[in-house]
Amino acid sequence: MLFLFKFMSVNYKIIIMADKKGVNDPKMLSDKQLDKKKEVRFSPSEYKFKTIAEALAELEARVTVNDLVEFQNCTPKGRKAIVRATIKKLNDKKAGQKTDGGHYYVRALSGMKKAQEKSSLTPLFNKIKEVRDDIPNTPKKRTRDRWASNINAMEEYQKTHWHPEYTQAKKNYIGTGSENGKFVFHGLDISVRPELVYKSVIKGEKVVGASKFVIKPPHAKFKREQSELVALLTYLYAEFMCVEGETPAICYAVDVYRHECVPCPIDLEFAKSKLKKLVIEYLETWKQVIAE
Repeated sequence: MLFLFKFMSVNYKIIIMADKKGVNDPKMLSDKQLDKKKEVRFSPSEYKFKTIAEALAELEARVTVNDLVEFQNCTPKGRKAIVRATIKKLNDKKAGQKTDGGHYYVRALSGMKKAQEKSSLTPLFNKIKEVRDDIPNTPKKRTRDRWASNINAMEEYQKTHWHPEYTQAKKNYIGTGSENGKFVFHGLDISVRPELVYKSVIKGEKVVGASKFVIKPPHAKFKREQSELVALLTYLYAEFMCVEGETPAICYAVDVYRHECVPCPIDLEFAKSKLKKLVIEYLETWKQVIAE
């Protein structure tokens, strides 16, 4: 049996067949995938979709740090656009399609992370030279502009005023946020994936800290309170990473264009209450988009 439907501007086909035991076996593939296959084979136990509505209902609400920070100051229309884009990425991933490319500042982030890990600017200087040497050999103007922006971000990073506590703590670097580096806050999966995670001992107390880079040029009109939200989410991620006997501390948003290590708000309970309100608004928007 073959059913056709369209979701998030993508055409899908649901093929329902029966295995030797007569068990209905649904599988969802995009047109592009089916075109590549002369024969479609699949295991009945691998797929659980019963209806399209049930499949969408089971899609867990989730968001990245960057999207949640952007969502905070968006209009209702803009908020729905963020949620739709997230749902589309999830469905594309389920269908085996490629999602969009990596971070715009991917090369700048690479240089900054290495500089942090080594507590030296030498890796950053090497990355700047590497990117600068690539520009003349890059045919597309859009990509050349992107690499130039990456160089500018790395140059701005060098002006950062480091908090002494952070400078000391990051010497105990243990790694980066994992690929699935996320935590659940009031029913919402929030993906943080900080650039650095470190452990330290402060006044005899074992702590876990983390930091995440914020690269927002002046024209982006990114407010300091937005960096504070990034720092708060980084703190909550560190809290999630703690094991017995550890507490979260020394969590910062490294705001590259402000040349500042922005700490999470002092009044954590008030900040968490504001975050809870924002999360509830995001979940409501998610439900609205699913119901459309």
